[in-house]
Amino acid sequence: MTSEFGSTYKNLRCGLAQLAQLETEFRDPAGTTAERRSAQDLVELWLPLAEDRLREAADSPSDQARWREAIQAVAPPKESEAEESATELSFMTFLSGARVLLHCLLDAERPGPQVGAIADRVRKFIKDGEYPAGAWLSVGRITTESGCLAASVERVHLALRDLEAEGLVTFSPSSGRARVAGEAIKPDRPAQIAGWLRVLIRAGVYPPYSELPTSQPLARGLVAKVQDVSAALHVLASEEILNCRRGRRPLVKPWLPIDVAPPPEIADLAQELRGLATGDVDLSSSNVRMTCHRARVWWHSRLTPAPDQLENTFRTLVGAALDLFEFFLETRDASQDVDTDTLLRRTGVTALAKMPDDVQERVWRTACLAVAVLEVREAATALARRREFMRRALAQSEAAAGPAPCPSETPTNEVD
Repeated sequence: MTSEFGSTYKNLRCGLAQLAQLETEFRDPAGTTAERRSAQDLVELWLPLAEDRLREAADSPSDQARWREAIQAVAPPKESEAEESATELSFMTFLSGARVLLHCLLDAERPGPQVGAIADRVRKFIKDGEYPAGAWLSVGRITTESGCLAASVERVHLALRDLEAEGLVTFSPSSGRARVAGEAIKPDRPAQIAGWLRVLIRAGVYPPYSELPTSQPLARGLVAKVQDVSAALHVLASEEILNCRRGRRPLVKPWLPIDVAPPPEIADLAQELRGLATGDVDLSSSNVRMTCHRARVWWHSRLTPAPDQLENTFRTLVGAALDLFEFFLETRDASQDVDTDTLLRRTGVTALAKMPDDVQERVWRTACLAVAVLEVREAATALARRREFMRRALAQSEAAAGPAPCPSETPTNEVD
């Protein structure tokens, strides 16, 4: 690390080590000791650089305040305070201020934009709508996207404080998290859900005269609230697409006012997935589970991930879906029920459908694919266990029956 940031960074690290050593060796609270003089000399060596940083922070009020506070904490005491400065408490306070000053200088030496540039970038994203009103702002994401090291997260905090002073950002009193000022535009969730169910019906996932799942599993698959799903089903019922019956599963009507395709073949969906999937993703079981969890957390928390991060997550889910399709195609002769076929069709159509333009809807669609992949994994695991159970049962029955009798080699007498 020291070679990466240069000699200044290395010297600052050495300075912090010297301060720690002085604090350990400090024993005499009275008078002027060698340790006290050494600490003051060390601070005076770095004060000019700190004052330069203060001047360079002219475009960030929060950064300027940080530098002023750090410099003032190690300023030489006035003559009236000289006697008080000889106490152990005062010297330990001085050492604490010196550590803060050197840590600020260390942070300034790390690569990446400074506070003012980070604030400019976030300000632009807010005005362009990349960070919509009411959206939570991830400090870690802003740090990474700005090109800063994770250790420089304090720059982002200061930049957000500058934007807070401008009225662009607010902080939650309870959690301290930052969000874009203004009320978030709440989408019509029942209309969104009804629109997506309409897509699935058109694609043949739920063909005419087929039944949709009940509200609970349907809401789980759509990563939505049950009441929103129920409202969406009533929207489709009013359009004469569904027949919602009390106590029974919603039924797709035999004659629909929209054009629908026949149920797609599982092999055809797998072929399309092969054209969409890429070979540079980690499809290990642990990574697929983590990816599914991440996608659902984004949607539940209404987070807006970076575009490339969302794309990579979706590609991983597509690859996982293709692997599961291949498994079911290999074992298709063993078993395949209607619900499993419907699940596979829903997964394939979700992966292949055109992504919406709205960022939050893309996050939702990714979460829907994540849930579908998990459900297919569960179905594949259950099928594999059934096949293993049948194999073992067959082996045990063959062992219990013993070897088949061999035909006798002694000729038998024919009966006249």
